[in-house]
Amino acid sequence: MLKKTMLTGIILSLMLIFGCSEDGTGPGDIDDGDNGDDPPAASATANAGIDSDEVVGFEVVADGSGSSGSSSVSYSWSISNHPANSTATLTDANTANPMFIPDLPGEYELQLEVTSDGESDTDAVVFSAIAKRLFVDANNGADDETDGYLENKPMKTITKALSVYGQNESNAFLEIDTVHVTEGVYDQANGESYPLSFSGDLIVKGDQGVERNNIHILSPDVERDPAIYIGEGVTLRHLKIENGYTGGTFNGDPDAIFVTSGTDVETSRVILEDVTITMNAEEGKGISTGNNLTVELRGYEGARNQFDGNNVSLAYTNRFNTGNVTLNISDTDFSNPGDGGVIDIDDIYNLTINVSNSSFNAGSGNINDSAFELKDKVDLMLDEVTITSQSGSETGERFKYGIVMNNAQPETNIEVKNSTIQFTQWSAIKMRESVVKVTDSIIEGVLTQQPSVNLAYDAIQQLDGTLVVRGTTFRDLNTSAIDIGGPISPNENEFYVDLGTLEDPGNNTFQNVGGWDVQVSRGDYLGDNDGVKTEIPALGNTWSNQAIPRCATNYENGEIYVDPDGGSLRYSNTGVCN
Repeated sequence: MLKKTMLTGIILSLMLIFGCSEDGTGPGDIDDGDNGDDPPAASATANAGIDSDEVVGFEVVADGSGSSGSSSVSYSWSISNHPANSTATLTDANTANPMFIPDLPGEYELQLEVTSDGESDTDAVVFSAIAKRLFVDANNGADDETDGYLENKPMKTITKALSVYGQNESNAFLEIDTVHVTEGVYDQANGESYPLSFSGDLIVKGDQGVERNNIHILSPDVERDPAIYIGEGVTLRHLKIENGYTGGTFNGDPDAIFVTSGTDVETSRVILEDVTITMNAEEGKGISTGNNLTVELRGYEGARNQFDGNNVSLAYTNRFNTGNVTLNISDTDFSNPGDGGVIDIDDIYNLTINVSNSSFNAGSGNINDSAFELKDKVDLMLDEVTITSQSGSETGERFKYGIVMNNAQPETNIEVKNSTIQFTQWSAIKMRESVVKVTDSIIEGVLTQQPSVNLAYDAIQQLDGTLVVRGTTFRDLNTSAIDIGGPISPNENEFYVDLGTLEDPGNNTFQNVGGWDVQVSRGDYLGDNDGVKTEIPALGNTWSNQAIPRCATNYENGEIYVDPDGGSLRYSNTGVCN
């Protein structure tokens, strides 16, 4: 009986401890029926996000959304470390995603504290702010150490900006690739140190909201080198660049821009877009170049470039026996060149010049030699180009020539298409031992300032080489339209003239031509291959008499003249002048 009583007591004790039902509900269940689990302990875990690289001047958003807590989470952010002199501040510091704008390059450490159910935790994140832009304002800037990284706190000088840019390699927080320049005169009085030198992958651009000529890079009126040097990779945009040297004795080459030598003509590139370039001395040029590079002179978003020679200067020349250069010109207006004209080529090798959608106007009060004076071999292509007088009318001051070669150039190739050469004082094109192709163009107003017909300077003067003309109108000329001078012995470039064939008609039009439409002026009268002795095709053209052309020895009586020893010219299947 005692044993039974003792056993019953043990069982009751066990029931009190463990309960007596499968669900464990009973007077001994301290969690009131939750399967025996205790309530979770209060907790908070801060997660400030991942370290990252950001850009100075651009908004940075931190991300604490990965934080957690046992109930709702509250956030408190602060900037615990920043570059010296930074004044950056946080906004929305009590949210998961606060924001700030880094104002100086360097590291910004943000501290996050989260709280939940009375518990708290902290974490930190580091943002590395990289400076990619500099701002320059001659009127409102300053050149202190903290200036230039924000638009509302600009530097004063381009010189200072270039100094900071030069630290890219040595400062991990500098990757400057753009310099923004606003209205002002950037001259010596402003604190600039000339010449300025731009290099590397750098864009220097003026404020598009300001008139371009009011963003003025102006070197002083002293004997010195170019106003600016530009190396491969540089882009200059929406700026006026002027060399202030006014002439006299000089030391160096006082150009507006000198483009330094690159490494390869295909990959070394300099871009000048939406710029004004001007000069003040004959000794200086607008642009000159070194070797192994391509220069792009082009418009930007509808804005055109302007070269103003101030009636003293060339726009372009090469210096120092240069070679391997490509000059691509588009959307550019050349005006007021000096006596030397606009583009002068001499002592160079492997030069290519491509010009499109551009104009060349003669200067005032000068003897403008030419739009293009070629003294050495070049590949020249003009497409939608106008070469004209100063005013663009018959009364304006004129170029002597549109394109001229003063020496034999058997390796020069010229293509003129969709272009107009007008109102030249002498010939529109004078070629020597070269290849010239003229298509779908207009040549007009040549020698019209002369009181009578002058056959010394024809619209196109051909002396040896290859001449092909298609779809071109010659009109209002006070001379002959085309003068074929024939090969020169020894002939270094195969002589060939094609003014239209049966398979490919010329479709050239001659209107109001004072001299001959075409003259073959030199025959091989000595039999030494010096002069024309072959037949020249000129089929499918419209002649100035609006009928079958007449062969004559006097331009008043005919449209075609062939020297008695000058071969022949065929104007139709059955029509030949000889």
